[in-house]
Amino acid sequence: MVDTTIYTLDTLRDAPLLHLDSLHYDIGASLVLAPHPDDESLGCGGMLALLLKKDVPVYVAFITNGNASHPNSLQFPPAKLAALRKQEAITACSILGIAPEALTFFDQPDGKLHTIGLEKSTVLIEKLTEIIEKRQIKTVFAPYEKDAHDDHRETWQLAQQAVEHSINKPALAEYPIWLWKNGKQEDYPDSSIYNFFRLNVGEVQEVKNRAVAAHKSQVTRFIDDDPEGFCLTPEQLEPFTENEEYFFFRKKKAAQALDKEYFDTLYQKQEDPWNFEHSTYENDKYNKTLEVLNPAYKSVLEIGCSVGVLTEKLAARCTKLLAVDISEKPLEIAKKRCKNQPQVTFNVLDVSDDFPKRKYDLILISEMGYYLTEEKLINLYENCQKHLENQGQLLLVHWTGYVEEYPLSGKEVHRLFKIYNAKKSIFSKINEITQPEFELVLWEKNMQ
Repeated sequence: MVDTTIYTLDTLRDAPLLHLDSLHYDIGASLVLAPHPDDESLGCGGMLALLLKKDVPVYVAFITNGNASHPNSLQFPPAKLAALRKQEAITACSILGIAPEALTFFDQPDGKLHTIGLEKSTVLIEKLTEIIEKRQIKTVFAPYEKDAHDDHRETWQLAQQAVEHSINKPALAEYPIWLWKNGKQEDYPDSSIYNFFRLNVGEVQEVKNRAVAAHKSQVTRFIDDDPEGFCLTPEQLEPFTENEEYFFFRKKKAAQALDKEYFDTLYQKQEDPWNFEHSTYENDKYNKTLEVLNPAYKSVLEIGCSVGVLTEKLAARCTKLLAVDISEKPLEIAKKRCKNQPQVTFNVLDVSDDFPKRKYDLILISEMGYYLTEEKLINLYENCQKHLENQGQLLLVHWTGYVEEYPLSGKEVHRLFKIYNAKKSIFSKINEITQPEFELVLWEKNMQ
């Protein structure tokens, strides 16, 4: 079962938010590929400013020289225009906080990137790959694959191949420029290829605006002797002044479910890697979880219990509670935490391969669905419905932020359940809470 939802402008505007507090870790050292000087500021100027505030290394590669925007100008013939646009790019990047030495100008022909041929393309890909590896880039930003401009689409091709050729295989995040105003419905991305996220850039929007304005040849009539010369209109600039940026994170091919070794390694480094016990986010999520649940249950299954913080809170409502985790290390802590609650049993178990055989009136999938592949997740949903009593409840709670190594996002986990349920009509939704950082949905199994 593959989720192939086709997005529209309205649905993209409802994409989950990237989380500012963890942006430096989630995104990491970044390389931006700009088809023309100004695309870096328009498409991801806010992202770059926020990363630089956290001292994250940022590099920009300008692919074309932008010398075709005013073809009839005598004041600025192509060579002079290319020099002007290079200086504008340096100024804009300086406003964002990027030093000139972090910039690379490849000086390819504006509007003709598709004509440079295989040999030059190969050299560009090699140079981009070298930057990715030398700078230990974690995320490459490039124009959206179907952005409505030939140079943008060609730049995407360069980015995609550079990522494929690199040893460290960074994430590829695509930013739309011309999609907003010139894109057709068939140009909009689909969820089988991308995870979609918004970034609130309100705290740096003024900085971004100044960076965009530094490209004066593109946003004003500074070059005044070519009436047919290019100039971004207020309407075209509007999507880039609204305190949000949009990024389409291309899913990695052949994503694997995170296995026992992954979690064992994680818990060896830190006994509570997600700070379940003290995190404000976790505490808020636990409170919302308990708020939607019934006062009492006979038999409960908690999948992915970790160190047992939620387990302890649930125990008072359960006659029996089976809490399972794929890793043994956190269960040692969980058992100590719940030592005075005899109704709680802990097991080391990978539920994607070995689902508990008894029936339950509540099953919780909290913050673990995105560790699985689509196939394994659908299989988990199937096992949940088989092992739930009639009118038993299934609680889904997931962080909706971006984590590169996870096969799925929190939004995908919940969307896939809706697709699964739409085919079978086994569950009815009885409660839903959507917060900026997580989504919680309580489902009830219909009478069979």
